[in-house]
Amino acid sequence: MLAFVKIGFAAVLYDQYDNMGFSSFPSQDFETALDNFDAQGADDFVVPAGETWNITEVDVYGDYSSGSVGSESFHVFIYQDAAGLPGPVVYTALNQSYTSGNNIDFVITLTTPAILTEGTYWVSVQSRMDYNGNDQWFWKDRTVQNNNPAAWQNPGDGFGSGCTAWNVRTSCLGSAGPDYVYRLVGDVGPSCAYQDDFNDGVLSWAELKPIVTETGGNLTLTPAPNKKLAAAASDPLFAGCQNCTNNFEGVQFSGGVGAKTFLNSHYIDKRNTVQLIVKQDQGKAVLKFKSGGVTYRKAKAAFTFDPNTPYNFSIAYDSFMVTASVNGSVLLTIIPYGGVPTGIVAVESKFQTTVMDSFCSN
Repeated sequence: MLAFVKIGFAAVLYDQYDNMGFSSFPSQDFETALDNFDAQGADDFVVPAGETWNITEVDVYGDYSSGSVGSESFHVFIYQDAAGLPGPVVYTALNQSYTSGNNIDFVITLTTPAILTEGTYWVSVQSRMDYNGNDQWFWKDRTVQNNNPAAWQNPGDGFGSGCTAWNVRTSCLGSAGPDYVYRLVGDVGPSCAYQDDFNDGVLSWAELKPIVTETGGNLTLTPAPNKKLAAAASDPLFAGCQNCTNNFEGVQFSGGVGAKTFLNSHYIDKRNTVQLIVKQDQGKAVLKFKSGGVTYRKAKAAFTFDPNTPYNFSIAYDSFMVTASVNGSVLLTIIPYGGVPTGIVAVESKFQTTVMDSFCSN
C-alpha cells in the first residue's frame, strides 16, 4: 500500500546534510498506472549576491520501503522562488545516474551542470522507480529549518492530501522536521562584473522602443504592435566587456504566435552584433555574427521553444569563438569574422512581450 511517510574536485556549495529527523516523505515518479501518486518534495537555498554557482552534483539522504531493489534513476528540478514556494522551473535533469553504497546516501551526478546566479531557488529530487516490484523511495526530513520550510506536491492527489500544487510540506503531510536533508556540490564561477536583478526599483536599462517596466524582480518589455524592440544596458558603471560571458536569466517570451524571438548581444560600434535568434515557429535557433548589416557567420540548431517557459540564455566570447548556451547546455558556436569589440548588451524581441529576471556579465 502506498503511504505518506516512512518512519525511521568540486566544493560543497550548500549543506543541509545534518540534523536528520525520524520521518521520510515520498518524492517519486511512479509507473504510468500510478501517475496519480507521482509526488515531489523541494527545499530552498540561496546563491549569494555576486556569485554564480555551477552545480554538478546533488546529494540526498533517503530510504526505501522494505524489499525495494532500488531506483532506476533520479530526476532533479530547480525552481525560482515564488513567495516562499517553488515557482517557474529553471533547470530540469531527468533520469540522472546515482551511486548509493548503503541505500541511504544518494549521490546524484548531473549530466549538465545547473548554472545559477544570485537569488533564492528550490531544488527537487524525485526517484524514478516503479511501485510494483520496487515499492517506494522517501526523502529524509531535517529537524532544523533553513530559509523557508520544505515544500511538497502531489498533482494527481493519489495520497489524498489535497496538495495538488506546491504547499508547505507540513501542511500536506502532518508534523515532522521542517526541511529535507541534502547538499549541493559544484564550483563558484566568476563574480559578475556587472549585474542587475531588476529588484531595486532603479531602471538601469534604457528604453529604446518598448514600454519597459520593472516590477516584482522582473524587467518586462512590452512591444507596440508589429514593432521590433530592445532594451540595452545603460548603467554608466557598465561599458560591456570583451572576452566575457553575458547571462540573461529566466528569459520568457509571450504574446506572439509563431513570431521570431530574439536574444541579442550588441556591440559598441553599432555595426557588430552577435545575435541569437529563436525561431519558435520553425523549431530551431540561429546564431549570427553581423557587421555593417552583412551576416558573415551563422550556425543553426534544433531547439523546441516554449514561449511561456523561462530560459537562461548565455552568450560567451573567448577571443576566438562565440558560444551560445541555454540552461547550461551548449547550443551553438561560431567563429566571428574579425574581432568582437567591447560593447553593450541587449535583449530584443518582435511581436512579443519579453520578461527577464536578472542579467550578469562575467
